[in-house]
Amino acid sequence: MSNKKVQNPNDKGNTAFLWTIIAVLVVAAIAVGLIVFNGRSEKAAAVAESMTDVNGVSLNYNKDDGIITLRAENADASVPSAELYEDFSCTYCAQLADETDAQMLQEIEGGNLEVDIRPLTFLDRGAEGNSTHVLAAVLATANSGDVNLYWNFREYMMANQQEIYNSWDGEDFANLAEQFGADSETLDAIRNGTYTEDAARIGQGNADTLNEHTGEVSSPRVLVDGKDVDVPQINQWIDAVVA
Repeated sequence: MSNKKVQNPNDKGNTAFLWTIIAVLVVAAIAVGLIVFNGRSEKAAAVAESMTDVNGVSLNYNKDDGIITLRAENADASVPSAELYEDFSCTYCAQLADETDAQMLQEIEGGNLEVDIRPLTFLDRGAEGNSTHVLAAVLATANSGDVNLYWNFREYMMANQQEIYNSWDGEDFANLAEQFGADSETLDAIRNGTYTEDAARIGQGNADTLNEHTGEVSSPRVLVDGKDVDVPQINQWIDAVVA
């Protein structure tokens, strides 16, 4: 027969061990929290540093048809105008934005070009998917009237399309908009998906208009006077329109 005693789980030795384990877990949790916080802070600083400064450009958001018009504040009536159709789930749209957005903004700021951006959601194929959710957040930034917020938010949506696709929610969109200086009303609209129904309606409306003008719906597309800009490659559209 064994002479070993059964140890009382409430004795001081076990209690000390338990508190040691708790202390280790608390320290680990704090360390993880600091890593996450520092990571977010560094990302926020990087996002703020990479912001494009938009100068002398007016933003007009037509809430009925969802057209977002960008033009120089001092532009006259003779400035050529183009319609840019894009879908936030379209990889070709992201590629076009990467290749031409800087030039487009430069020409707009210079008073040489006016652009009506007409967002689409046709790649959701009738469902409430990524295109609709991203557009709802973008419309909130457009509705704010802050051209810097809208431009940088839209630019980020295109540049980081693969990271965002079907993985971001309202809180993620709002956190980004906050880094770009969005006010509290805009942030609430993004978090709550206030513009989701508008996004679906506007996306469908722009698709109907595109189909009416050209007989098909695809993206990206650039139209002038209801016709596709006639260029060998779509990334040449700005030179053709300005010329």
